[in-house]
Amino acid sequence: MRIGFGIALSLLFAAAAADAKDDKGHSRPVACGDLTAFTSEGNTTVTSATLGVEEVGKAISGPATATHPLGVSVTFGNDSVVDDQSIQFSAPPPATLKAHGPSSFRDFVDDTPGPVPITITWLQYISGSSNECSASTSATLQLQAPVPVQLSKPPKRDISRGAFVWVTRNIGPHADLRPIEVRVRSVRRARFPGPHVPFKIATVALRPEDPGFNKAFRTLRTPRFKVDINHEDGFEIDAEPKVGTAAKPLGYEILVLQQGRQLARIRVSGRCGDLFGVGCFKTTVKIER
Repeated sequence: MRIGFGIALSLLFAAAAADAKDDKGHSRPVACGDLTAFTSEGNTTVTSATLGVEEVGKAISGPATATHPLGVSVTFGNDSVVDDQSIQFSAPPPATLKAHGPSSFRDFVDDTPGPVPITITWLQYISGSSNECSASTSATLQLQAPVPVQLSKPPKRDISRGAFVWVTRNIGPHADLRPIEVRVRSVRRARFPGPHVPFKIATVALRPEDPGFNKAFRTLRTPRFKVDINHEDGFEIDAEPKVGTAAKPLGYEILVLQQGRQLARIRVSGRCGDLFGVGCFKTTVKIER
């Protein structure tokens, strides 16, 4: 469902000579506002234009949020005079605009909060002529900062007795949707992994535009340990020793990051007859958060 809000735009007209050239040396249409300079053409009134902004897949409550997929579109007061195939959108980087569906619509993403100027240009048919003139409009889209993702704390009681979970069932309407990185490493010893032990890494996409979004379920396997990652409904991490390793020592580390910000970290090591199992009554476990 798309629910949008409109932003009224003021028209900006750039004066251009009849023989103006573009950056490739090709002739370009004269600006519609300059047609009074030609005795053979009457002045053409430029149609009004309104920029619409929509949250993709959910309703917008208040200002648009940085990192969120948005849709921008233009609606003309008189679309019968507009050459649909000539409509172009532009915004300064790091904002991205991708064609999607009608020429009057673009997918928009910008990870940086603050003002983002958006410019739309098009060609307009000249009344009583086979020629076209050019017009443009622009406005500033204000993006609010996203809310950092928060993960639940792993249960203190169960962390030494079996699997545990980090989860955020509701990421939130204004949450930071940049990818989350999960790092896991383990050793077959009752000690924490040292700095020389490499991490297994999974990058989890939270928005359709990012690579790997369709991989809702992932598993990272390290010595005697595994971590299941699920982002089908929120974001969830399930961690537990592998089947058949209950009676063996283990040390592991899990690190969760988003754009370099640490969301969660834990290191665990231990040894017992039924390692981390429910029946382990002589557990020696070290936990470091």
